[in-house]
Amino acid sequence: MDCNIMLNRRHDGRSSTATTAIRDRRLPLVEARLGVIPPGSDATGRSPSTFPAGAQGMYLSRTVMVAMAGLGVSAFVLRVLLAGGHSAFMDESSYILTGRILFERHEVYAGALEWTFGSYLWPLLAGAADMLAGPRLVRTLTAAFGVVMTLATVATAYQLAPRRIDHARRWAAALLAGLIMAVFPTAIAIGRFGTYDALAGAAFMSGVALLVRARVAGGRAWLLGAAGLLFVGFLAKYLVALYFPLICLYLLASARDRRALMHTIRWFVAPLSAACAVYFLLFHRSLFALLAFSANYTGLKSDNPVRDYLLERPEVWLLALVAALGWRRADRLGRGIAVAGAGALLAFQALARPDHDFWKHSIYMIFFLAPLAGLALAPAVERVMRWTAMALGWQPASRMVRVAVLGGALALVLFQAAVWPDMAGWPRLLYLAPLLAPLTALALLPMAAASMAGEGGAANRRASRRPLALTLAVGASVPLALVTALTWSNRLVTFYPDLNPSLAAIRHYTAGAERVLTDDSALRYHLYEQMPYQRVTDPFYLVYGGEQGLPAYRLAVADRLFDTIVLDGGIESLGQRLRPEIGGLLALNYNRVYQRTTTNGALVEIYQARDASEPPADEPASAGATVTYFDDGTRGWGGHPDNAELQPGFAVAISHARPWHGRPSLQFTAGGQLSLAGVRVDRPVSRVDIDLYIVPTSDQEREVRVGMTGFDANWQWRDDGFRHAVRTGRWTRISWELEQPGVYRQIGVKLPSDAAGRTVYLGRMEIRP
Repeated sequence: MDCNIMLNRRHDGRSSTATTAIRDRRLPLVEARLGVIPPGSDATGRSPSTFPAGAQGMYLSRTVMVAMAGLGVSAFVLRVLLAGGHSAFMDESSYILTGRILFERHEVYAGALEWTFGSYLWPLLAGAADMLAGPRLVRTLTAAFGVVMTLATVATAYQLAPRRIDHARRWAAALLAGLIMAVFPTAIAIGRFGTYDALAGAAFMSGVALLVRARVAGGRAWLLGAAGLLFVGFLAKYLVALYFPLICLYLLASARDRRALMHTIRWFVAPLSAACAVYFLLFHRSLFALLAFSANYTGLKSDNPVRDYLLERPEVWLLALVAALGWRRADRLGRGIAVAGAGALLAFQALARPDHDFWKHSIYMIFFLAPLAGLALAPAVERVMRWTAMALGWQPASRMVRVAVLGGALALVLFQAAVWPDMAGWPRLLYLAPLLAPLTALALLPMAAASMAGEGGAANRRASRRPLALTLAVGASVPLALVTALTWSNRLVTFYPDLNPSLAAIRHYTAGAERVLTDDSALRYHLYEQMPYQRVTDPFYLVYGGEQGLPAYRLAVADRLFDTIVLDGGIESLGQRLRPEIGGLLALNYNRVYQRTTTNGALVEIYQARDASEPPADEPASAGATVTYFDDGTRGWGGHPDNAELQPGFAVAISHARPWHGRPSLQFTAGGQLSLAGVRVDRPVSRVDIDLYIVPTSDQEREVRVGMTGFDANWQWRDDGFRHAVRTGRWTRISWELEQPGVYRQIGVKLPSDAAGRTVYLGRMEIRP
């Protein structure tokens, strides 16, 4: 039935008043809207219903349900639209690997709980989704959680809207708050990013929505459900625990009486506290390790907080300004939640560590500020809706359909022009048109019931022609704002190198490799089906040749420890430093077999080690160091049997079978009681470097554990802990940084005790005093 006909049948003094108000171009009065009921409880003392009774309430309820459905679909489309176009990011791949290894191997990936700020909950979900359909399904899951965040924002904003305003205005403000969450760039990016942030946000916001509802409806189910959802949010990401003390203290302080206080403790505070305590007892060691790690971790620390928090996030502060305009329309609870929620996050960021990931945390600021922003925007949007309705004279249903079709087409054209300039065409239009069409109508749809409540007519339409241009301009700005939001969100997640075009080459050149080095941990995920993840070394931790960190990487590259090296520029500071640190050594020891520039300018390069028979570069001696070659004999080297002293010349010989840059090498052959070869030095020693070549005893043998040893001035045995896993069949440089430097009588190289018959070649030794 037509809305105006329903109103005419119910014509009374109030509708006449509304007609006069419309004709005078004043804002619509409460009496001129659908769903008018007095604020507060009804005659029976029960809480007010969500929608008023009668035909008007039924129309409003249908409108709101359609708007909620459109809001959810639109939020999902915005997040999932481009979700499959980029290779798995480093963070995504880490969580997926953690879950898959738990499922498939029942192992913990790299001590995950000691460096990830969440439990196994999200990794298990991400791992299961990846096993079913790859990273696209993982991102589809986060997009679904983005819809939950949007609808939770609507529910929270409606409950926080003051009871003194009517239902149509409350729903207008609530749906506008949800629209903000649906289209804000950082919120869209979280839904396109396969990490725990979307799950944490969805669970936390849903829990808060239930808590706010519990203030009106009461009941232990609301409180218990809220406690459960907040704990799920905590399991997803520990950050949400920041709000737990604030929430509990507020609920306890605001209890009306002792009975309400005990009810809150029994059904919310106690279950939430108990769940967190049990989790701490089970995983306290990992939590303490994580705390120590986070205190020393600087990979995400912002070097320019003004840029990361203000200049690159202007939409967040614009939202804060709009929310400030809605301050006077909110009641004390709404204001308090907005200030406490946003303020606590900013205080935490300031006290903990300003970092580049503020854009992820900004979803909580959006959630807390959106209800006030909705209250500020609702009257203006209602005015625009009223002008449009009077000027065009459309019926609600037909007008919405036309707005959806025309606005959606405009949004699509602008979207393709701004985001996908190289992918236009009719197939793309046909695919996207039915998906993007609801987005443009969504900004106007929620207020349709309120806008059409007044009595129109030719006089009113004539009177509204002057603001028609403004109305059309506002309508055109909706798709433009949408394109801007999509573009900004795309920049947030596409700064990661896209490896998709290079994956075939990466898998080809790493096939059969024993060790692979990369500056991006995402490569472990991409090669997971091809090789054990332990054989892929990332830029975060390496101990080699007595060195740690970047010196260890340089030494390993110089020794050609890795069969293949894949570089894409890295993300973390260590990854970005790796290529400059090893660049010169790469040219000497590796051949570049592939390179490609990604769409965001990152350079993907693949290197393979040169012929293993070629020794590493013969670097100049360090200042004050003594370098030994074997051009003129064994130079005092010899075997040192287990039950005797060093015997110069024993079990060693000069050989040209494995030359060292044209020089002869020293060949040592181990025996039954002979696994140590050495030389007398009788001088200060602080560091020893030896280049050696171990002949493999079989095709399957890849590594041999080798130790560097010595006797100090008191003939006390010293060694390096046998930390060197030396690749067989290639020249390798091993180093020993002495923990107790001083005068040493003897320096040597020790093979495993069962090394009888094994042959080792020594090419160069450098001793630093």
